Amino acid sequence: MKTILHLDASGQTFWQKDKTGWRPLASEKVTANDLIFVVTDFAEEIFAEVKVPRLFGRDRSDFIERQLQSRFPDTPFRTVLKTPSTGKLLDRLAPPQQVLFAVDSAARVNLALDTNPSMLAGVWASSALIAQLRCIETLHHDIFVVVPGNGTLRIVFLRDRRPVLARLAPCSNKPSDQAAEVVRTLRHLENTRVVERSQQRYPVWVLGHADTLIAPLVNQGLDVVSSPAPWNHGQPVDWRSVIFDLASTAPSAQLAPSGRRTRVLGNKLRLASYGAASLCLVAAGWTTAQNVNGGWLARKANAREQTELAGINANLAKVEQRLDEVGVSPDLVRQAVALDLNEIVGSPGLSESISAISLATAMDSKSRFTRYESRSLADEETACAKAAKDSAVTGSPSTTEAAPTSDLPTTTHTSVPGAKPPRRIEILVEFLPSESLMPRERARSIAKVSKNLQNIPGVTLVVDPAKAAANGILSNSSQHIAGPAPAWCLTLIKNGVQVQQVKGGTS
Repeated sequence: MKTILHLDASGQTFWQKDKTGWRPLASEKVTANDLIFVVTDFAEEIFAEVKVPRLFGRDRSDFIERQLQSRFPDTPFRTVLKTPSTGKLLDRLAPPQQVLFAVDSAARVNLALDTNPSMLAGVWASSALIAQLRCIETLHHDIFVVVPGNGTLRIVFLRDRRPVLARLAPCSNKPSDQAAEVVRTLRHLENTRVVERSQQRYPVWVLGHADTLIAPLVNQGLDVVSSPAPWNHGQPVDWRSVIFDLASTAPSAQLAPSGRRTRVLGNKLRLASYGAASLCLVAAGWTTAQNVNGGWLARKANAREQTELAGINANLAKVEQRLDEVGVSPDLVRQAVALDLNEIVGSPGLSESISAISLATAMDSKSRFTRYESRSLADEETACAKAAKDSAVTGSPSTTEAAPTSDLPTTTHTSVPGAKPPRRIEILVEFLPSESLMPRERARSIAKVSKNLQNIPGVTLVVDPAKAAANGILSNSSQHIAGPAPAWCLTLIKNGVQVQQVKGGTS
């Protein structure tokens, strides 16, 4: 259970919260396992506003720490307050002004902590807690917050929502005396140039019954503002309960050094380690579950494959049994299937190739075939090697340039990795154009046949007499010269020939 240790000039008191609110607690009921939140209410609660150069990171924190040591050298209970994030980006990242805060009554705080064996959550000052009330953000930027006490008056002044002054002044309970103390604080701020001396009427928020203070403060040039939500419909009986509620949430502006909070920090570290260990266990459990699930799926897939393999083997056994009944050996059947796939099915159709080539060479009724030969090529055999050699030896006008190093067709064919290359056949064609054609017409007729042959899908033209025929025009441009029949040599691949209208030819 959370316990508040309240320190003021009169001494120390313990408080605990129940269903009805905060109640005083006898010191002997506080145990070593209780978590203590210390709240001070001393006159030595000091705010100091300092200018900070444009520094970042470690340089900025070192500069602020030096300022704390130089301004509050006699107390370890000091800190820097959070600055509201306003203005430009650089001003939000590195505020040009910071508010330092300290409780200078270190001896009284240390005495209370040394005599208390409980775990220390932290030390907070009443002035800093008042400045952190969220409802202040809804009020004016420059405002006095006044907390009347028994013979005392707590005054906190915020400029641009930053606390710059805190006072705990001895004062009677007379409203006129309390109003005069607030005015005296304002004059001090004007004399020290914290605020400008002007006709501005500063607002005052009274934490308590403000009815009796309204008239005296108005007469002194100050305005009393109503309490914001959630206290706009009812004032707390004791505003210390509001401060205790805020302190029990462990807000910012904690003052105790880390050496005083070793037990609490150790507990937080232990809880963090427990959380990390729990995450590791969850991750390990999830990984183990995934591995177990993966192994089960693998075993299931392996069992399914074994079942399928057993079915295939059973079917093979039935086929072999039937083959034995027929009297044909399985090896012979396999060889027959391989022969059909590799030689018969994989070879181009003869009738289709003849039909396509006839369409490509159909020029007129007087043109005719004089020769047609075809043969199947081995996988690594060079196509039309003999035809190219014979043409080069004879020096016939139908001879072309040497056969290309590659006789594969220019048409793109999809190949399957690991599959055999498509079957090829070599075709030698001799075609004799009409004898009535002039040399130039004869050359054009031969070139047209070459073009039509090249347009057949799956064809690679290896020996082409069109160039030789074109060269013959130079010497016999005006004479009818029949000459030998021009010869073409080409290759075909499986499924590359279809009986169709050839581009540029006539049917």
